[in-house]
Formats: sequence, structure tokens, C-alpha cells
Amino acid sequence: MNSTVSGFLAFLVGIMIGGFSGYYLANSKTAPIPAAQVVTREVTQTATEAAKLAASWKVILKEQNNSGEAGVALLTAEGGKTRVILTIVAAPGASASASQPAHIHIGACPTPGPVKYPLSNVVGGVSDTVIDTTIDNLKSLLPLSINVHKSATEIGTYVACGDL
Repeated sequence: MNSTVSGFLAFLVGIMIGGFSGYYLANSKTAPIPAAQVVTREVTQTATEAAKLAASWKVILKEQNNSGEAGVALLTAEGGKTRVILTIVAAPGASASASQPAHIHIGACPTPGPVKYPLSNVVGGVSDTVIDTTIDNLKSLLPLSINVHKSATEIGTYVACGDL
């Protein structure tokens, strides 16, 4: 049998056994990656993703006082601090440039206590703040809640609230 025919037969057998990658691995000049190395990479990647998830916390912010506003807070670990990103869907007809105070309060919704951590005002539906505490510390202080207020002049009116 000439080399062209034997190469073609090897190609067909490789495809039947393991698809094109089976043929490639069987006829490749480079050594395949050892299975243990592949598993180690996958486990490491999965562990890294799990650590990122464990270092984050999602809080649903529910409408308060018929405001028509609701959203989500995402808390993520950043070293020994916590980034708090609020994303709020504004009420129909609300001004996109409105500035709404937001805080982490001691206590639970709908009637939380005093402010524990001030957050950047929500403007255009977004607030992004890094607070000087860890997620684990926040968990040790529960109950806590995140509140978005109607405005600085109407600070007593909550438009969205979510329990941590």
C-alpha cells in the first residue's frame, strides 16, 4: 500500500474512533497534554470561579412606597473592602439625572434603623461604591438592608429596599 492510501486509511480510522481530534492526536508530532494536567487546569479554574462567587453577594432591591423602582445590588470582595454596585430601574417618567441617596442600614426592610455605610447616590440608575469592610464582616452584622431614598430632600421616603 502506498503512503497516500495508508495515510487516508489512518485518517478514516481516526475519524471513526475519535472524530477529527482523535485522528489529529494519533498523528500529531506534538505530545498530547497529559490528562492529569487537563484535570488540574479545570479544577483550578472551577475553584477560582467558585471563590469569586463565594466572594460576592446579590441582593434584590424591591419596590417601596409604590415608587415603581426596583433593582439589584451586587457586593463583591476587593481585598479587605467591598464594592457595592446598585442597578435600579427607575419609575416611568422619572428623570434619568435624578440623584437618589443610598445607604446600607442596620435592620431589615421595610423599616430599617440608622445608616451603617453610606453609598454613592444612584444617578442614571447606577451607584458604585467601595466600602471599608469585608463581606464576612457585613454578614456578621446582620440584619442589614440596602435602601434607596427618593431624594436628598425626601430622605425619609424609601423607593427600593433589600435585605442582606
